[in-house]
Amino acid sequence: MNREQDSSQLTPILGDPALSASSSSSAAQNHPSHMKPSNSDLANQRITLFCLKCAFIVALTPLQFGYKMSELNIIKDSIVECSSDTSKDFHWSLPRCLPMADSVFAFATSVFALAGLFGSLLAGYLCDRFGRKRSLFITQLILFVGVTIQTFSLSPAILVVGRFVSGFGSGVCLVAAPMYLTEIAPPKRRGALNLLTQFGIVIGVVLGMIMGYFFRVGNRWRMVFFIAMAICIVNFFLLFFIVESPKYLHHLGRESDAIAVLKRLRQVDEVSEEFDSWNTTETPVQTNSPSFSQGASSSAQSITTPTGSPKIGSPNSAQKKINIFNIFRIRKYRQPLFLVFALMAGQQLTGVNAVTFYSNSIFQKYYSDKTSSILTIIFGVVNAISTVPPIFLVERVGRRFLLLFSSIMMFICLILLCIGVLKNNPALSVTGVFSSVSAFEFGLGPLPLLLSTELFDTKAVATGNSFTLSINWTFTFVVGVTFFSLQHAIGDYIFVLYASFLFVFTLIYFFLLPETKHKTFEEVSREFVF
Repeated sequence: MNREQDSSQLTPILGDPALSASSSSSAAQNHPSHMKPSNSDLANQRITLFCLKCAFIVALTPLQFGYKMSELNIIKDSIVECSSDTSKDFHWSLPRCLPMADSVFAFATSVFALAGLFGSLLAGYLCDRFGRKRSLFITQLILFVGVTIQTFSLSPAILVVGRFVSGFGSGVCLVAAPMYLTEIAPPKRRGALNLLTQFGIVIGVVLGMIMGYFFRVGNRWRMVFFIAMAICIVNFFLLFFIVESPKYLHHLGRESDAIAVLKRLRQVDEVSEEFDSWNTTETPVQTNSPSFSQGASSSAQSITTPTGSPKIGSPNSAQKKINIFNIFRIRKYRQPLFLVFALMAGQQLTGVNAVTFYSNSIFQKYYSDKTSSILTIIFGVVNAISTVPPIFLVERVGRRFLLLFSSIMMFICLILLCIGVLKNNPALSVTGVFSSVSAFEFGLGPLPLLLSTELFDTKAVATGNSFTLSINWTFTFVVGVTFFSLQHAIGDYIFVLYASFLFVFTLIYFFLLPETKHKTFEEVSREFVF
């Protein structure tokens, strides 16, 4: 039998219009957990072309997040300073630049992360209320509004508003996309498919840097935002070609629809073992805490499954929904919450996003503007290439080993970077920057998002992911907005500070983080110490 960590949710509100209702399926018998997988079960472990198509389409959403992360990096000077050379300007009736102080630009950059915090807190509710697929559509609409405001901004304040709206959409996308990828993946390929989230992010970072390089002169910087608008439109229409998460449909009580979608994803006619495994890993969680959606209309009380029984998650069900307010009261989620806090805080306090935000400024300490821009693009390419090996290794060596290896290697690379900047050695500094981001992408970059879907059970994964991403966005904002201030205060010793944080969090991972590969929540929770 498949041993699988579920990543779906319980709310019975809206169905997927792309799926027509089919006849109710009969309940299948549960299989003992020690049963040897059948041949049909093993066939279901492969990633089919249709499953891969859905995954790549969804990965375009985190790609937009990566693009937003780096879009201001190279075009900073063109935005804040009006060049006297107008020979390469485009002819449009918009301000050539938006003059602002470095502190204002830093806030315009970092407010993206602050808004992402609010988006991630709401994302769990959206994914439960509207489903994974519709939440991704909502994300595209929000991102399109944000980038449109940025494109036509007439002042720094309007640019900040656009970045805020874009950040809010990105906060939703970084919850919805990993959740969807985990839920459509074959159980033994869950890690590899989920890492497409990080792969999409780094491709977006590179694309943003490349576009910034080609449109960094005069008033052409707005083209960087126009391209982001085009990506939004393309991604929106491509989402019509994906299916709703079968696990989400299953937890709505739409079992026949869930089986039909699962058969499309696996391209086989026999999916009973995988489908039954979802039932065997679910146990009710009782809580007296009020539900996040208690204010919903009374019509929700009569929602039923196609067989006439109450849907899971409805007010008539014995199961209570878990939300951001009551999850902290449930004992079995204490260590998962602590671990995802440590994973996300540790990820950001390495300072990797400060390097992403301001890599061009760092390189300008040693090289010309053109050389710095080229090095920034190379930095992005190294970042992208380094995400590929974990996709193939994560199911072989496990999450814990990759994370610890990545943490130790990045600690060494940060020390190398510290020596380079303190000795004012350009070659050693650039090597330190490139090797640090490469070590980061081996584990610290992609694995926290994957682990956040595996450290919680079905009932808590959406809320757990919202908490996870809220921590990520909080520390992304803190690091981004404090980088220049800390650099001015302690100089190049700032990287010593980041290395110290990484050392502490690596110890936490070593002593408290269990392996989650191919394990259910029940199996993982046996290794919890509190």
